[in-house]
This record gives sequence, structure tokens and C-alpha cells, in this order.
Amino acid sequence: MGIGASAGGLEALSLFLHGLPGAPSNATFIIAQHLAPLAKSLLVELLRKQTKLPISAATDRMALKAGEIVIIPPNYDASVVRGQLRLKKAGEATRPKPSVDTLFTSMALDCGRRAVGIILSGTGSDGSDGVRAIKENGGYVMAQDSESAKYDGMPKASLDTGLVDASQPPEELGRTLYELLKTHGDPSKPEPYTAAENVGLRDILNFLRKETGSDFTQYKTSTVRRRVEKRMGQVKAESLAQYLQIMKDDRAELSLLAQEMLISVTSFFRDGTAFDALKLQLEDIASRKPAGEELRVWVAGCATGEEAYSILFLLLDIFKRLGREPYLKIFASDLDQEA
Repeated sequence: MGIGASAGGLEALSLFLHGLPGAPSNATFIIAQHLAPLAKSLLVELLRKQTKLPISAATDRMALKAGEIVIIPPNYDASVVRGQLRLKKAGEATRPKPSVDTLFTSMALDCGRRAVGIILSGTGSDGSDGVRAIKENGGYVMAQDSESAKYDGMPKASLDTGLVDASQPPEELGRTLYELLKTHGDPSKPEPYTAAENVGLRDILNFLRKETGSDFTQYKTSTVRRRVEKRMGQVKAESLAQYLQIMKDDRAELSLLAQEMLISVTSFFRDGTAFDALKLQLEDIASRKPAGEELRVWVAGCATGEEAYSILFLLLDIFKRLGREPYLKIFASDLDQEA
């Protein structure tokens, strides 16, 4: 569990810890609270008054233990690497320290679907890129709602990604997280579905296809199961059959599950190997195009658009090297209406 906060963070962290009804035995909390680089931090001492969970300042190469809270010290960035916390001097760069994006991105890569990112009060947009990384790798994201945040810059930047799973006041986030951890145990070790549960999952996908026109039956079962179980946790459904009935009774939930399946996460030149191969194909196509003839490209799943622009950059470079004026038209579409 990574928690990112800045201005107004102490109050929000205190409320979040108060909201935890008990001590989760299957989670470690890493707090990245923006701090003045040269100031002595009293965050460990202040938060110890708010919870019975053990709290300590992070040290380099410390092993992460369930049921504990660690706080990144001033002027350091932290990354999770093979279950250890690695610290690195943040340097002179004029940016918030410690970096929430750095922490969240490392969690996404190291923990995959077991990563949970939580954004609390703060100015700026630190954490929003890390939110995308966590969702891309199947994790879970929570953010303080703008109304309760003393400074809503960071929560709003995360909410604007469209990838936040739960947005509530900090004390409610604590309760929601505790219930999720209690309900799902260790998400990295899911129990295999029974034959009846497999039928239940298929019924949900068939209903989704019938009502929305979107067919997710060819998605990886593990991916579909993760998305469905996440929504089940949100509405407190105890079985697939119960969740299917909720979907039938509430079209809003139907839409939320459909949206959950469509994680619009991308980045510029996201898959280097694929773009290297694509570049060779585009060079061949462009070289055979008669001068002045238009070249059209369709990016069928554009997400937030970076792939369309990446292809544009490739083509502009190719036509420049060919010494020819580019005549390009690039279409970008997505099944996700919010893309």
C-alpha cells in the first residue's frame, strides 16, 4: 500500500489511520508525504499517536513486513524492489520530494495486482502517473474526494485520470480498504473457481455483451476475474450470482463494470519493440507512396491518445528523411466513450 500526500497531508493521514478498524495483517503501508528537503521530520512521532500499527522511518534495503507503516524520510525517493524498500537521494531537482510517482510506479512493477495506491490531500499532480502505472498492472487506486481535501490538487489530478476505484473522505477510505483486505485476503493467491463459479462468470460476461455490445469473453480469465471481483467488493456482493442480479437491477453498476474492463492506460512509444517493428513497416509504406498522396492511419484503441501521436512523430521523421512533404490523416477511436 502506497500513500501519497502533500499539503494538508498530516490531517488526512491521521483521519485515514483512524478509519482503519483494525490492523491489516496482509498489507504494508508506505507513506510518501512531501517534506521540506532539509527539515527534520516529526511525522513518525505524530502518526504514532493515531494508530496502534508499528511505525518507523524507512531505511535503505529494509524488508517490508505486513502490518507495519514505514515513512519515507525527507529528501529521499523510494522504490519497492523485490520486496525491499530502496532509498535514493532526491537530488537538487525542483520537484516534490519524496516522489509519489516513483513509489507507485515501482510498486506497480514489483507487486502487480497486489499494489494499492492511495492519494490524499496535496497540491500539484504528483502521483497521477503512478496511478496509471498501478492500473496498467492490475492494481487498485483510491483517492480522497475533492470536497474533504484541504488541498485538492493531487486528488483531482488522480481522479482526472478516470482510473480511481474509490473516492471518499480519508476516514472512509480507511474503512473501505480494511473491508477489501478482510474480504479478499491475499489477492496474489486467488482460490480457483468452482465449475458453478465459472458458469456465473460466463453469465456475467454474456449479460454484459447483450446489454452493452462489448464482448469480453476472449479476455484472459484472470484479468476478467480480477475486474469483476473488484466491482463485487465495491458493492459488497458475496457471490457472482448476487452480483449479476445487482447488475440487472442497476444499470449504473453495469456501466461501471464495463468501464472497469476498459483501462485506458498508455504512454508515448509504450512498447519499444513493437514501435521498432512498426517503424520498418511505415518506412516501407511511405517510400512506396506517390508524392502528394495521402497516407491514412487508424489507431483503433487510442486510450488517452499517446499512441496516435507516437505514430505521427514516427511518420513525420520518416517523411523528413525521405525529403518529402507529409500528407497524413490519423484517426483515433476507442471502445471506451471516456477515452
